[in-house]
Parts: sequence; C-alpha cells; structure tokens
Amino acid sequence: MPTWYADAWKLPKEERAKLRSKTFDGIAKNIAVQFTCFIKSGLNLSDWNKLHVSEKNRIFAEHL
Repeated sequence: MPTWYADAWKLPKEERAKLRSKTFDGIAKNIAVQFTCFIKSGLNLSDWNKLHVSEKNRIFAEHL
C-alpha cells in the first residue's frame, strides 16, 4: 500500500475525501491530450477503438 494512502487514514473523514478527489500530476493533462487527439482525428468512437495502438500513437504524435 502506498505511504500516502496509508497516511490518509490518520486524517479526519472530510480531509480523506478531499485527498481522494485529487488528480495526480500529469494524469489530467494526459487525459486531455488523448481526448484532443481523438477529436482532431475526426474518427468516430467505433473506428477509433478498432485502430491498432501504433496507429493511435502516430495520431498522437501528429497532433502534439
């Protein structure tokens, strides 16, 4: 178990809830990049899901 998670149990309930709701550094940015690349690709979700990961990576590189 990560230390930050174990240490959170020592906090009051309200502070634990606040800590659980935080997004780790970089995760929100990466999600935004993925969605932006998907939208810019012009593909629908069905077609996007059929793409091989190497093709998705090519699209990511193209739009970054």
